[in-house]
Amino acid sequence: MFRIRWVGLILAVGICLSAAPLAAQTPIVLSSSGQIVDFVTGTSSGSLNVVLGSLPVDDPSTLAITGSLGDPGSYSLSTTAPIALTATGADSYTASNPASVSLSTFNSAGQSLFTEPLTSLDFSQSPSGGAVYLQASALAMGGATMDIVGSIEFPPGVTLASVASSRVATDAGGPIVPEPATVWLFALGLVGCALLYRRRAVATA
Repeated sequence: MFRIRWVGLILAVGICLSAAPLAAQTPIVLSSSGQIVDFVTGTSSGSLNVVLGSLPVDDPSTLAITGSLGDPGSYSLSTTAPIALTATGADSYTASNPASVSLSTFNSAGQSLFTEPLTSLDFSQSPSGGAVYLQASALAMGGATMDIVGSIEFPPGVTLASVASSRVATDAGGPIVPEPATVWLFALGLVGCALLYRRRAVATA
């Protein structure tokens, strides 16, 4: 009985952790994208440009990535040109003009919820490589700050720093994918709910 209570407590903590961001600030979690977020060597030493989606030669005004949200619905991050990034650390970069990017969200019926320019746009990565973490913010209705987070799949062994420091034009990138930690906590919550339901069923039998 003591062991079962401890398992239930641990799983309840997992459920709370997965729900905590929603209660605190309801961040927008970008679950996936159908287009590539591409990082390109910048014109100045150690700088980067990030391209959202493709860059058609005949129509450079359609730079955007679209995809699903963690909750039912979809999003679009759009701009009219590649975004210049400057280094803020060994493995982190920030957009010099985040307001050039607009965030739009839609419900499951495709109806627009809001469209606002970003107030910040940052990218970071582990020194050893791996996924690139996107963190941005925008002003929602009433002046509240809305956080946007996402994880970008990156080629193995490639880092943002290596692209930025390349002496020749280099690019690397990938789609936005679900964050492993978010998926793990969600799965943990489901297991916890199943165990609590089973325990209640046994108690009432």
